[in-house]
Amino acid sequence: MKILDLLDITQLTLILNLSVALVLNLTTRKAQNYLIAYFVAIVLFVLIADAFYPEIKNYEGIDFIKPLFTHLLYGPLLYLYISCVFEGILKWRKVLLHTLPFILIAFIYFVTVRPNLGQNLILGKITYGIIGNLSIIIYFLLGRRLIKHEKASGRFNINDRYIKFYYGFNYYLLLSALISIITDLSFVSINSVKLVSEAIVSVYYSYFLYPIWIIFCLSLLFYSITEVVWLKQFFVTNNRSKKRVDPTKEILKRINHDLLNNKSYLSSSLKILDYAKHLGITTDDIKGYLTQQGFHSFVELLNYYRIQEFKKRIVDENYKNYTLQGIAQDCGINSKTSLYRLFHRYEGTTPKEYLDIQTKNHYTH
Repeated sequence: MKILDLLDITQLTLILNLSVALVLNLTTRKAQNYLIAYFVAIVLFVLIADAFYPEIKNYEGIDFIKPLFTHLLYGPLLYLYISCVFEGILKWRKVLLHTLPFILIAFIYFVTVRPNLGQNLILGKITYGIIGNLSIIIYFLLGRRLIKHEKASGRFNINDRYIKFYYGFNYYLLLSALISIITDLSFVSINSVKLVSEAIVSVYYSYFLYPIWIIFCLSLLFYSITEVVWLKQFFVTNNRSKKRVDPTKEILKRINHDLLNNKSYLSSSLKILDYAKHLGITTDDIKGYLTQQGFHSFVELLNYYRIQEFKKRIVDENYKNYTLQGIAQDCGINSKTSLYRLFHRYEGTTPKEYLDIQTKNHYTH
């Protein structure tokens, strides 16, 4: 079999599998899956265009459309993805805040700048590309800071595969951005710089581009399929729950007594292993309790009880001189952002609105 035929088969296989992954993620009604579907759709577009429509590179406006979706928006949407993973929700206002400026930049470039470039079209493309690469770098750093913040807060209880996906995707984009910058340097008039940049680009495109691209596509394929919520629930969650042993009455009594009386959840640094040692039980006992009570994780259990305690305290006369944030910290919630996010998740409103309603009802009765 010719190498060319093998490459064609690889491309077709990736196209078929990524198409399935795209449909699966679109049928999952969850914001983070829609964002994964976006990444899959862009990669699919590149694969299909390369396999069936190579002449698309010469279409009018493709130099505007492709960088918009593969450079300008990749960084912001990857950041929104990791943010959605941590927060559990994705608000349209936040999406527009991070994407609309780049869409406007692309629109202004295409409508006003690009038609007037004339002989300087290459310079315009380079400038447009630099803006896209800068967006990738800036949002990579923002996402990195968000991950560090979540880990330091002690609230992070999400599988590391999310972080590995985020970093892996960004490292590929940063490599592409670096190669793009080096390619742009080949257009400068300094001969030494031009020769070096052309040599680097030639080696990369000859030996590294395709293997790295295939590894990237396969990684995205595997991740996108394994992140489909209903598949995870069917193949992973259900199987685990069947194997998990229900906690004994003694363990139930011990955990419930601690939650109601000792209130260990008020400690913001409490970990499941420390809690198991404190109660003299195993982490599997706690996981069995979580499953029985309908909690997906130990952190979810802690946050639920913290919010319940917070609700009691904000209407308690003994805490009338405390600020909402001060009460939240005493309940194990370390930041204002976390307080409002968790409170909205469990109560569907803000702490201030909840307090106003409770105060009004108190005076009414």
